[in-house]
Amino acid sequence: MRAEAERILADLGEDGDLAAAGLDTETESGLTRTAFVEGTPPDFMAQVFKMEPGEVRVIGSGAVLHLVRLDEILPPAEDDQMTMLKTAYAQQADQALGQALFEAYARDAQLRAQPTFDQQAAAAVLSNLR
Repeated sequence: MRAEAERILADLGEDGDLAAAGLDTETESGLTRTAFVEGTPPDFMAQVFKMEPGEVRVIGSGAVLHLVRLDEILPPAEDDQMTMLKTAYAQQADQALGQALFEAYARDAQLRAQPTFDQQAAAAVLSNLR
């Protein structure tokens, strides 16, 4: 079955017109990586998202194979949820950078100050407290 699909794929030519080859076609548009297309294998969308625009590929296994042509890749939708995610990630990055800068400053200050522990002074303080 796969050999037949590969032969059809080779016969399509440059334009990859599935309808002109006499094949039944179904058009889907605006699908995301998490979309589900009924009758397709579980990794169908993952394989589609690996394709380049204009590419035609055989996807599937066993008795069910799909000839898929990717016409275009749309940019990510700019909706409220995407805006919230971008804002949250930007804030997280800012906080992580601020924390890293503070830690670097604190380490530098400690190294330059070269702190030491005076054992005699500590013993004197402890003896006065007893």
